[in-house]
Amino acid sequence: MSREPPRQIVQAGLGTTPDRGVIQSLWIEQPANCDLQCPYCFCATRRGVRDLDPENLAYDQANPERYRVDLYVTNILKPFAEKIAAWNEATPEERVALFDCPPENAEGHIRGKVAIPGAGEPFHPDSLWLTRALIRETAKLDLHLTIFTTGHWIDDSLAEELAAEDIVLLVKCNSRKKAVQNRFVGQRANGYFFDKREEALQRLMRFGFNRPFGEPGSDRYQETRLGIVTSVMRANLRELPDLLRFARRNNIIFDCDTILERGRGSKCPEIPSDEETSAAFHELQRIDREEFGKRWDISRSYIGTTCDRFRHHLYVDKRGFIYPCVGCLGDEGSGVPPVILGNVKDGPQALYQAWETPLMKNIIRLHRYEGPCKTCLNYEEHKCYSCLGRCRNLEVRLDPQDGQTPVSMKGCWNNRAK
Repeated sequence: MSREPPRQIVQAGLGTTPDRGVIQSLWIEQPANCDLQCPYCFCATRRGVRDLDPENLAYDQANPERYRVDLYVTNILKPFAEKIAAWNEATPEERVALFDCPPENAEGHIRGKVAIPGAGEPFHPDSLWLTRALIRETAKLDLHLTIFTTGHWIDDSLAEELAAEDIVLLVKCNSRKKAVQNRFVGQRANGYFFDKREEALQRLMRFGFNRPFGEPGSDRYQETRLGIVTSVMRANLRELPDLLRFARRNNIIFDCDTILERGRGSKCPEIPSDEETSAAFHELQRIDREEFGKRWDISRSYIGTTCDRFRHHLYVDKRGFIYPCVGCLGDEGSGVPPVILGNVKDGPQALYQAWETPLMKNIIRLHRYEGPCKTCLNYEEHKCYSCLGRCRNLEVRLDPQDGQTPVSMKGCWNNRAK
């Protein structure tokens, strides 16, 4: 008999969001401003170069040095919030009829979730004004916000400012060893990043980010608003258990996945073998079970949960292009074609036009796949939903207007054939 496996808190809603017929989570990029040079960065930002690409959503022709927020609001955030509000105001019967919501998921209340993954560092001085504006706008629209950050630009003043907001901060923490961590961001062993990042983690705990927030039982409640983010890599394989313990003992989210092979990640020398990756997942699973009483099933991408974005999510890059998820970004260097569903520059309707493309509506959201993933017991038992970035046959181009051809999957090391 199939079952829903246990999930751990990793990212807002991940692994726990049912199909309700509407977009429930969005990732939206900002311009690529960053002072680091991580060897696995899927965005492949250029260190120290201000991103003034005129194709960016935030580009202001009259004043290129000051980014604008209006297209983010009018063409992404407001349409997203309005559709969720319409779903919440509808009766269960109307949700089934108007939103194509499965009847078993037509009860309850939705709160939209937005995340800022970059493409650079959101709190970098060149991006800070835009980040602050997005924090204000998501709050006005009652959207939950998660920000992925290197952490090292957060001082006392900014931490105090952020502490009052309904946001979760996921801080880069590939290692708590100075030489290892600094190498992971493209610095020398004695570089500045590690010390600043450690200070930021302690600062955020001092400001209460790792304590519960909001009223228990409400949709604003968070067990913690602080996480550490890393990937399974050769140089931190042996340290991952200590990172997990640090997170668990301090009520911090442990957001750990495998490297996405896009951008610099496509040629990153830190990608372990399948055997090493599998061993790391199983060891962390054992530690969580035996030391912290947390049980979860192993999937291909995340430690502690499984990715179910195919049924509730879209990704918008810094130029406005819309994708099913971050795994559907293209990579010119590796010859991987992108899966572009549209562009939000076309107007407020573009986001939901992308959501209703034949590929999204009839293939991805219905999980119509072929290949090893189709016959994997992990999918049948709801332990894995087949990562579109890591388990897909990337040589087969996906056509957004094709609602007939199943997605070709190649499987992974965690495959359990029937």
